[in-house]
Amino acid sequence: MFINNKNKFDYLNIKFMASIVFLVDYEEGHVLPTFGLAQSLQKRGHDINYIGIHDLKELVIANGFKFHVIDEASYPKEISRKFKEAQRNYGISPKIFFYDIVEDEICDLLLKINPNVVIVNTFLSLEALLISYFLNIKPVIFTPYFLPRNSPRVECMQYLYFLSTTNVLKLLNYYMEVWSGTSLTTSNSTKLKDLLTREILDKFLSPLDEFTEIVACPQQFDYSIEIKKSNTFYIEPSIRKETYIANRSFIFNLHKESRKIIYASMGSQNLRIATECEKIFRKLIGVMNSAAMQDHFLILSTGTDLKFADLHPLPENIKIFEWVSQIEVLKFCKVAIIHGGFNSVKECIFYGVPMIIFPMGYDQPENANRVEFHGLGVQENYKTITEEKLALMIIHLSESKKVKQNISKMQEIFWEKESDQEGVLLIEKIAANN
Repeated sequence: MFINNKNKFDYLNIKFMASIVFLVDYEEGHVLPTFGLAQSLQKRGHDINYIGIHDLKELVIANGFKFHVIDEASYPKEISRKFKEAQRNYGISPKIFFYDIVEDEICDLLLKINPNVVIVNTFLSLEALLISYFLNIKPVIFTPYFLPRNSPRVECMQYLYFLSTTNVLKLLNYYMEVWSGTSLTTSNSTKLKDLLTREILDKFLSPLDEFTEIVACPQQFDYSIEIKKSNTFYIEPSIRKETYIANRSFIFNLHKESRKIIYASMGSQNLRIATECEKIFRKLIGVMNSAAMQDHFLILSTGTDLKFADLHPLPENIKIFEWVSQIEVLKFCKVAIIHGGFNSVKECIFYGVPMIIFPMGYDQPENANRVEFHGLGVQENYKTITEEKLALMIIHLSESKKVKQNISKMQEIFWEKESDQEGVLLIEKIAANN
């Protein structure tokens, strides 16, 4: 299964074409970091396919990859926006589940594609586990940022807590039949907590310990260099290359700008934090109105989900966009003001841009802590920071030799890792062995 005898594999020297599939969840922030790796693999001649919900189709295709939509009944078009609105309005953080379509839909699709490697987002660790049982393969786990938890097994355990006791029992019953021809009964476990501590659950999860895990960032950006386990690999930062540059003429003329360029964006998920974003953007407009900032030029990206028409009129030293090519803008920036999403942090490091971070949640506070730990920027509270302090921070970071030295050192590590393509070679080795 998943072996194509027509392919001749030598992952170091000989040209070959492998078929590689990425199974992703709905979060853009989890999908974007796969693109750099996928682009590098595609450039070396490999066939790249993505599997996910409808809302990701346009994004994936725009970046040059084939896309296969799954589970449209449960996750129709625009469901991602509804998820974000639910989180903003009710504090609910929705999670998607594919476990019930793994056998009939995902595995059928994989058999048609016939990939040599299946790469699964770490937040779909349960689906990766089920794929391994159904198809007798070991998916590769793709972890998009440094997780506080220790392993895909722990992530999968967290996943199971979202499911009802009945659904967990169904899963275990199915695999008990596979293991020993026996089944669990509801009488021997009536509480989910009891079920999750049983030996049988450990056995169910144990294949996850054997899966290769790739973390899309050099480990030098973490607090310490300590490998979690032998099959965890910290690979290149997987910085994507833009396939489409929005506002092309504006971007291409930035090199003519004599003022110091500042970039501000609160990420692709800012529908969830609309109120917070507006407060930050208003403070930035006040900052740019001050006399001290007249030799600076702010590029403000509000996000496509939000419309802040009442931010106008703007001072002459601000240009506002719903969306602008962040990667291209960062090439000209002195300072970036961001919310601390891991993709944005990595891109700032890659292009040598000091950061002011206003973390909102998720992994952002820890990412901001790492930025401060390595002297690559500062973090602040958007609620309490004054316009005067923010202006001083921007000026300090744009002029600090120490910060410049720190970020240049980390940038060099990122460039070297990206050039070495450890992740690409690892995936090719796995493809060769399949």
